Amino acid sequence: MSRLRILSSGEWDLLAVVAASLIGIVAHVLNLIPEGYIISLILLLLALHALHEIGHDMKFDEANAAILSIERRLTGLEPEVKVITRDHFKHGEALARRNRGTFVWFNTPMTVMRSQEAFDLMLKPAIESRATKRVEFILNPEQKDFFDREVWPKIQACRGREKVSYPAFVPIKENFAFKMIDASETEEAKEFHLTFLDSPFTITREGENGSTVVHPKIIFHVLPKSELSKELKEVYLHYSTAV
Repeated sequence: MSRLRILSSGEWDLLAVVAASLIGIVAHVLNLIPEGYIISLILLLLALHALHEIGHDMKFDEANAAILSIERRLTGLEPEVKVITRDHFKHGEALARRNRGTFVWFNTPMTVMRSQEAFDLMLKPAIESRATKRVEFILNPEQKDFFDREVWPKIQACRGREKVSYPAFVPIKENFAFKMIDASETEEAKEFHLTFLDSPFTITREGENGSTVVHPKIIFHVLPKSELSKELKEVYLHYSTAV
């Protein structure tokens, strides 16, 4: 049996940066600290870590190896919140296919659904899946015209379109969006893709006809066992019952 290696001071510093950053993001979601503090907190922690390593003459290769080592440890621990920084469409498709009940889109920018390819990957699989019982949208009113013009016709062309409820367009004060699925047919288990609607978590580019398209840059995959999952479910219930 291999012996458990004790983390070095440099690895503990990096682990502290990761942990403190996630805690800060979660605290922002729960409205415990203002959103402007999040980036400052992360930059401060990174700066302190850099100063520490400079003081200990840690070489670049050594620092990179330490980061990879910690990444492997974090992956092995199956954290309750995972960070998605690439292949967003692929992860979105996987989420849609894992749904085993109700699929909810809350405050999600719909402009990316102008693309038939994006629609076919991230929404159509859930609509046409036998495991999906219902698809819901809770969106800000300013998305209504675009949804009616670009998204609703695509939904109506799908097999299983009767499972899709027309969106509830209500003013939403939160500055984050999420997609929520039922991860189990037999027990209460909600799974989320969460993103914040400002930089650096999203990127905005110009689409066709001068329109604006919002893409998530960083997505937080919130697993059912997370405390954050319970809080996001409460946000959904608040708005769904207010309609």
